[in-house]
Amino acid sequence: MRIGMITTSFPRFPGDFAGSFVYEMAAALTRRGHQVEEEVPASPPTMETHRNWKTVDGLSVFPVSYAWPAGTQKLFYGAGVIDNLFHKPWLASQIPSAVAGMTRFTLKRRHTWDSVISHWILPSALIAGTVICNRRPHLAIAHSGDIHLLEKIPGKRA
Repeated sequence: MRIGMITTSFPRFPGDFAGSFVYEMAAALTRRGHQVEEEVPASPPTMETHRNWKTVDGLSVFPVSYAWPAGTQKLFYGAGVIDNLFHKPWLASQIPSAVAGMTRFTLKRRHTWDSVISHWILPSALIAGTVICNRRPHLAIAHSGDIHLLEKIPGKRA
């Protein structure tokens, strides 16, 4: 099976803790014979990153750019989106372009996937649910950060 995995957290280099649980799930699926394509946000090119990797342990990794110049792509990774926004509120300006970039990539690749797994409700599951629209099986995985975020946003009851 060809699986598209959409996430905002994925290890940028060997030993990186960020999204290691996402990597472990994808690697386990690959070991079971599935083809996994990881859609991840790009990180600043000054770091040793997956941007230069075509495959990581059999996984195809596709970093999606969302800000220019590339060195300003700091919304994701590090302490995580919520902490990054708390310490650098200007990063909120990157949210629309990040969502747009991930949506464009998902639209482009959705026809090649048999199923989709999204990590994090916002924005990954929202993007997958909107773009896939019941065309493919979709497993949305919520993490504790999602629950804390949903408690704080306007319209949370909806």
